[in-house]
Amino acid sequence: MISIKGLHKYFNKGRQNQIHVINNVDLDLPESGMVAIFGKSGCGKTTLLNVIGGLDKFAEGSVEIEGHDIREDTDNVRNKYIGYIFQNYNLNNSESCFDNVANALRLCGMTDEDVIYTRVMAALSNVGMSKYSKRTPDTLSGGQQQRIAIARAIVKNPKIILADEPTGNLDEANTVMIMDLLREIANDHLVLLVTHEANLVDHYCDKVIELSDGSVVSERDNNGASGYSARDKNSIYLGELEKRELADDGLQAEYYGENPAEPIRMRIINKDGRIFISFDSENVRIIDKFSEIKVYDGVFEEKEQLEKKKENVDMSLLPPVEGERFGRLFGFKQSLKSGYVANFSKGKKNRKLMRRCLGLFAVVLVFMTAAMGTAIGDIIDAKNAYNHNVFYLYTVDSATSETLFAAVGDTDSGIDYIRLNGGYSEGDIQISFRTGSFESFEQNSFSQDFSTNAVFLDMSLAKGLKLAEGKKDGLEDRDIVITTKVADALLEKSNLGYIKERDDLLGLISTAFIIDGLSPRIAGIVESDDFGQEFLGMLLHTKIADL
Repeated sequence: MISIKGLHKYFNKGRQNQIHVINNVDLDLPESGMVAIFGKSGCGKTTLLNVIGGLDKFAEGSVEIEGHDIREDTDNVRNKYIGYIFQNYNLNNSESCFDNVANALRLCGMTDEDVIYTRVMAALSNVGMSKYSKRTPDTLSGGQQQRIAIARAIVKNPKIILADEPTGNLDEANTVMIMDLLREIANDHLVLLVTHEANLVDHYCDKVIELSDGSVVSERDNNGASGYSARDKNSIYLGELEKRELADDGLQAEYYGENPAEPIRMRIINKDGRIFISFDSENVRIIDKFSEIKVYDGVFEEKEQLEKKKENVDMSLLPPVEGERFGRLFGFKQSLKSGYVANFSKGKKNRKLMRRCLGLFAVVLVFMTAAMGTAIGDIIDAKNAYNHNVFYLYTVDSATSETLFAAVGDTDSGIDYIRLNGGYSEGDIQISFRTGSFESFEQNSFSQDFSTNAVFLDMSLAKGLKLAEGKKDGLEDRDIVITTKVADALLEKSNLGYIKERDDLLGLISTAFIIDGLSPRIAGIVESDDFGQEFLGMLLHTKIADL
């Protein structure tokens, strides 16, 4: 079942405080039975168990489970062959007991909810906890939580159960209950038990492996292990107590035990067929079907108790999990729900923390949205600024193709206009317009510029465009016409109250370039959504015509 050869593990290897926590361990463990890894605290018991279960890595040697090297496919080997029981239970308090057990099956890739339900309820029934399936672990006692943990370990019917101090946090009665369960499971499975309690080893374990300073110092068989039955403090045997009876026409009451220090006043009320009981004493506990206290007739007998324990575990409804596909326990939805329940669902303090976290998240979201919006806006601006109707063609020696000139005006070619530039074209450039200088309280002169990108084109392209503001005919040499597209872009950047409409742009002078010693000014606006026709000047047309 488990073969361990030449196993070594170190803590802080290569440092001054290096600890050789597992030192050259060789073990061959059987197919079934309860095997104890026994020793004093710090001898390496839990570390060895974690290495076998794939929870800890090791430096040298090998660990094989059913012929599989634990290092080659750790998660799948552990999910398929190993069930784990922890000293501190390791149950998820944000989920029900049912889901805590079911998660072991989901981790194995099981998705059929009907099969999951059948197996989980069978496992809970084996440990006497089926009626607590909808409760959360934090509402249960320590012994009940450990039984839920055992149900989680056996629900997939693994061949190996690793139990790390499973009774370390339990009283004697619950210790016996848990050990009896593990003893029954060990009839058909290998239960590897880590403990430092010698009485448990002597009474329950078939084989004892003793460790000291990380090394195996002895191995022995314990053929006399048959378990023992301590008296359960939660069991009451009425035959052992003095009995008194009170009888009336409508009531028969039985009193067991010694007389109380003070008289008990009890009221029994029958109203509309419903029976109510009220007590004035504070030291009264009600026993119902959900109580841990159990009442039995007769007296305690060890033989009967042992025979009863042997009937507890029935694995017939829990066949081994088959298949090679193993799933993930938590997706995004489950993780979000678990985190919310664990941190925010209980208490005013946690709800206040939730509001703060949500507020912080909202602030981060606003900043991210603003940053992304700016980036997207830049992309849109770049796309809009690109002129799909203008094509720049460069030649090395400024030669011009006669074929290209002949294509102007041809409907098939789609060429409307050719402009010749000496050297390279400016193309898409930034043009600024100054609003003027003003006196302000902060400084002697104040001015504001509006800027946008532009491409110079001939005025002839504006002949077919509708005039929106100003004029497009009778232009002077310094006059330019802009499109409504660029006009709206300029207005968007204005924070001056007197420049809000398109006609407010008329007369603005450009500071970006000079034509024959003069700064161009906006004389008109024509309707067009093309950035490529932003600046149409008669002066440029005259110069091109002269070429």
